[in-house]
Amino acid sequence: MLRTKHAIEPLKRGRRSTAVAVPSSAVNSIDVVPPAPSERARRRRSEDAMSLRARVRRITATGGVLAACMGMMVAFAVPAQAAQTGVFDGQFAAHNRLLQQLEAQTLTTTNISAPLSVVRDGVKATSQEELDAAAEEKRLEQERAAEAERQAELANSASVASSDSGASSGSGGSSPATYAGPQSYSGGGVIGYASQFVGVVPYGTGNHPSDSFSCDGYTQYVFAGVGIYLPRGADAQGSMGTQISQSEAVAGDLVWWPGQHIGIYDGAGGMYDSPDWGRTVQHRQGSLWGSPVFVRL
Repeated sequence: MLRTKHAIEPLKRGRRSTAVAVPSSAVNSIDVVPPAPSERARRRRSEDAMSLRARVRRITATGGVLAACMGMMVAFAVPAQAAQTGVFDGQFAAHNRLLQQLEAQTLTTTNISAPLSVVRDGVKATSQEELDAAAEEKRLEQERAAEAERQAELANSASVASSDSGASSGSGGSSPATYAGPQSYSGGGVIGYASQFVGVVPYGTGNHPSDSFSCDGYTQYVFAGVGIYLPRGADAQGSMGTQISQSEAVAGDLVWWPGQHIGIYDGAGGMYDSPDWGRTVQHRQGSLWGSPVFVRL
């Protein structure tokens, strides 16, 4: 025998019911009718429906607030964006105009390789070309001065050599001394011209009979009288000619002690020279010392 659900339900609710035995053959012929919902179930369903409607209303209200806020944000953001876009457009247009103006301009520069003339406080700076030109001019001026001095010495020697008269001797006498004119270049001519100053012209630093004779000043003056120019300085004069032995030397050759003294050889073992301070030009006959060098001009 089977118990139907309707027979069991009173037992769940605590009610006493008498079980009815229904034959199995009659089960299929019975219409099963679901029981009506209880009051508690209805209240629960009603509360669930109310809760659902409240949540829907809250969600709807919240969505409306959000929609309103979004609308306000869009309403404020769109004009601001439009205004900012307008500012950027204006700046971009001004920048483009400035670029167009710069492109239209022509920039002119000076040649930096050309020498610059700098002027400050009214004073012009000297360029390198001007400095070089000044240095070259100074060098040329020095050369011209040296040449003029040399020509003056030559002219002075020639004028003295061509003159028949001389100044007074350095011994303090007031009467003028008279000297013979220069001779042709020969040993005898040189000795004859040199001998007229013996005992007359004192030793000194000069190279003229009106003043004094140093050893090299004396030889320079005598040889200038026969047309031979010698520099100042005993060593410079000794280097001008050709060195020979004493056996080869003749009157009119030079007698030279390198670094010390120089004179004119007389051809007989002596010489004419201007010796030292306090003495005059002299003829040293057979009086040579040491190992002199003989030079032929």
